Amino acid sequence: MTGWLLQEIEVEGFRGINNENAPLVLKFKTDKVNSISAPNGVGKSSIFDALTYALTGRVPKLEDLPAAEAGGSYYLNKFHSGGIGTIKLTLVPDLGGNVRTITVTRAADGSRTSSCSDGTDAEVALAELNREFVLLDAETFQNFISRAPLDRGRSFAGLLGLASYSALRQGLQSISNTRAFNNQFGDAGHKAARSAAERRVTQHRQAVTADYLALVKEPITDVASTKAAHDKAHHSLAQIALLADHCKGRSFKEIDVDVCATAIKDAEAGPDRQKLAQIIQQEGAWNSLVSDQPDSGAVDRLKQLARKRDLALAATKGDLLRQLYELGERITGDDAWDNKNLCPACDNHGDTSILVALREKLGHYTAVEAAAEELSVAWAGDGWPALANLEQKVLADGETSRFRAVDSTISERSLTETEVGALAERLSIIRLRAKGAQDALANEREALSASLPPSLVAVTETVEAARRLQRSWGQLEEAEAELVLETTWAERTARLKGFLDKACSLFSTAESDAGVRRLAAVEPLCQTLFAAIMHEPVVPALKKRSGTEELSISLSKFFSLDGGSAQALLSESFRNAFAASVYLAAAKLYGGAPRFLVLDDITSSFDAGHQYHLVEVIRTQFARPVVPTGPQVILLSHDTLLEKLFNKNVSTGGWWHQRLQGTARTAVLPQNNAVDKVGDRTRDFLNAGRVDDAAPYIRQYLEFRLEEVAQRCRIPVPLDLAFNENKQLAQGYLDAIDAAVELNKKAGTLVLDAAQQASLSTHVATITGNYLAHWGTGSAHSFSAGALLGVMSAIDAYADCFRFSDPPGSPPRYYKSLGQRA
Repeated sequence: MTGWLLQEIEVEGFRGINNENAPLVLKFKTDKVNSISAPNGVGKSSIFDALTYALTGRVPKLEDLPAAEAGGSYYLNKFHSGGIGTIKLTLVPDLGGNVRTITVTRAADGSRTSSCSDGTDAEVALAELNREFVLLDAETFQNFISRAPLDRGRSFAGLLGLASYSALRQGLQSISNTRAFNNQFGDAGHKAARSAAERRVTQHRQAVTADYLALVKEPITDVASTKAAHDKAHHSLAQIALLADHCKGRSFKEIDVDVCATAIKDAEAGPDRQKLAQIIQQEGAWNSLVSDQPDSGAVDRLKQLARKRDLALAATKGDLLRQLYELGERITGDDAWDNKNLCPACDNHGDTSILVALREKLGHYTAVEAAAEELSVAWAGDGWPALANLEQKVLADGETSRFRAVDSTISERSLTETEVGALAERLSIIRLRAKGAQDALANEREALSASLPPSLVAVTETVEAARRLQRSWGQLEEAEAELVLETTWAERTARLKGFLDKACSLFSTAESDAGVRRLAAVEPLCQTLFAAIMHEPVVPALKKRSGTEELSISLSKFFSLDGGSAQALLSESFRNAFAASVYLAAAKLYGGAPRFLVLDDITSSFDAGHQYHLVEVIRTQFARPVVPTGPQVILLSHDTLLEKLFNKNVSTGGWWHQRLQGTARTAVLPQNNAVDKVGDRTRDFLNAGRVDDAAPYIRQYLEFRLEEVAQRCRIPVPLDLAFNENKQLAQGYLDAIDAAVELNKKAGTLVLDAAQQASLSTHVATITGNYLAHWGTGSAHSFSAGALLGVMSAIDAYADCFRFSDPPGSPPRYYKSLGQRA
């Protein structure tokens, strides 16, 4: 697998880096520890933001701002006229090969584009580099300690190279979640359909039993098989002489009962016999409607379920707030939302997890859905939908069907307990009306039967019984077929759910065990690094239980105590050292494609001694070149004391240091060759008459030149000048240089020639009299462009007083010291 080192970054128009038409270019040494120092507000964090945006597509501190602050509008530099931010990353394979340049841009409308010089999909290449340990800052370390164990564990999976497995595990957990699975496959609807099919099968079997007895005059249970039952039903019709020809050669299902009825009518004509047949058919239809309704316990069951749903609904606060809760859960549940106690809607910070509270509130809505699903299944299973047909038969003028309206909306709107009570009352009314209609038909049938020959009545009843039996058998077959389909669907989805549950369980265990194994390798290295940073009898511990995603942190030793809580016992510096040790250990063991780390201001909570220890751990135990297989490290810092250490390490040959100067309004420039860059840019401003833009750079240019003279000529400076970044550096350096010149002159060791000595005072007068003396009063900006160009020339001439050419005509170089030429 190819690893990538960061060779160069180029930024323009992004965050605090304007650099219009002159991008900030930072070159890094792939075989050294790299450091960048800058005063606050110069652009150090903007470099970190640029890398963050390139790799992840977002800058969290901007995205997490309240909506009213429009964080997205601050990605681009406010002073850049182009309205576009550009970031270029130049990468080189760690084993050698062709470089790769990835260019990422962001437009004012927030759109992002990316391209790669070698034709690779840029976003895929950047995603490969987006590992949790690549971009680290103090906040990352703090969050690692303060996070909940589950969130810490999921984040840590990326450090162990298990991010894709963790994501897959979460995906499996999501799709195997019972609620999500049931919603995806419409389980509630299928349950209701299966329950309704089971009820219809039961009802139609009962109808077949009754109709068979009416036709054949013996119980169907006495028949050995369905075929035998069909044969006996056929024989019951065929034995009637008038119907024999109409039954011959046909199965019972194929007999046309209407033709049989017509045959009887033709043989024994009479309106009373026809009327009797109609009444018998109507009675059969009424019996079917009346029998297809809820039993005596159905009302109570429906009331109980409706009451359960009402109670669950009372704990919720409406659909609008549900949408808010769901959105809040998606935001706070995302790994990018580090602080789970921070509300994304109001930016208030609580003492408990907002995510837990939101999930608890959403649980009330889940309870409502579960109760509504139970109610819907009971509605279908107890036969309530069939009441719509019975109700339609007994509707009075001006009435509408309540049961049909409820049936069409129950899956979306459900029912309240009050509504169930009203339906129960309506059911009583319907039953009374139906019984009245049935009684009227029975009376009419009895009167007609008394006036007709018994044989005619019997034949008519037999034909109508056959008609009912044919219909009941047909309906039973349809219901059984539907029940088979629903049962098959239930079995298949149950197998799928079982497979997903098992896959989720097996994969979760495997992923967790892999994390435990890798963590076992990380922990001892973490303890070694921590000891080298803090040098105290404190031993951190990491624990990940098999089968879980949670990562717990603790202390196996705290001075004389065995064990203890890391969060409760450790100070901020110890916490950050703990987190730094964990991240560095994991990155060293499980680095992956990115072979570089960018550390932004990670030493801010450490005192000077522990800053030194951390840097030494990085230099000697972690990073290239001391550890040849280690990653390339890039340190960003604004700490002046730390910069002195960086400068010292440069002389060892394994370090590369740069300093940034500039402003967000104009440009940020690196100090390696920055003297010339700042000088050229300042002269460009002055030649264009842009005095206000040039004035800040003149001071930077002067400080660069004076510091360069002091360093190259080994001129001692006071400790307070070296370590106090709030000191007036320019005047301090001038005083130090002047004192060194006078000391060497009195000692007779000064190597400056007479012309150089004479020029010093002239140029100092120009610098201090024309410019430096006015800087503190704020009146330097009132100078003309020409006067300031004169100051720039005086600065160069002053620095030239400390250089010589040997042989004559060769490029000038600095004296080794004021007392030694070379």
